[in-house]
Amino acid sequence: MFDGLTEEVEQNVADRTRELARANQELGNEIADHRRTEERLSQLAAIVESSDDAIIGMALDGTIVSWNAGAESIYGYSPSEVVGRPINILVPPDQPDEIPRILESLKQGEKIRHSETVRLRKGGERIDVSVAISPVKGAKGKIVGASAIDRNITERKNAEERFYKAFHANPEPITIATVSEGRYVDVNESFLRLTGY
Repeated sequence: MFDGLTEEVEQNVADRTRELARANQELGNEIADHRRTEERLSQLAAIVESSDDAIIGMALDGTIVSWNAGAESIYGYSPSEVVGRPINILVPPDQPDEIPRILESLKQGEKIRHSETVRLRKGGERIDVSVAISPVKGAKGKIVGASAIDRNITERKNAEERFYKAFHANPEPITIATVSEGRYVDVNESFLRLTGY
């Protein structure tokens, strides 16, 4: 009688031990997955924070929710000065505010093309920026916000303007043409006077 009972108890203990070992293994796998996810998030946060570009997170109503060191460098505002404020504080008052339209397009799932625009730094200085805006999706795939990556291109624009002025003011005829087709891309004023075009 005790032999049968002992055998049954031993079998139950063995089954329960296997279940506990399996549960322990699953828990270990989940912990390892969680650690890998934390490591990836930490790496992504370090990339965002170390970027020279402004990386700005915003809610769908345009409220700034995150502001990296690049944004602080480009715009001059610290995170505590802008988080919770509307993104349109960066839009010059004499310029149409395209941000609500862009956010509405994102909500509709439309792609936003890369653009160049003018923004304001703290203190009112105007700067030229290249802007890329992307949707931010929540865990269930629903769009919950947007991220803007802004790059200060003021120096590049100024260099282009200096080149354009020097190119067109040069007394020598100058052309820019494609090599493959030999088509003119641009010509200066001297070239036009010389050729009569």
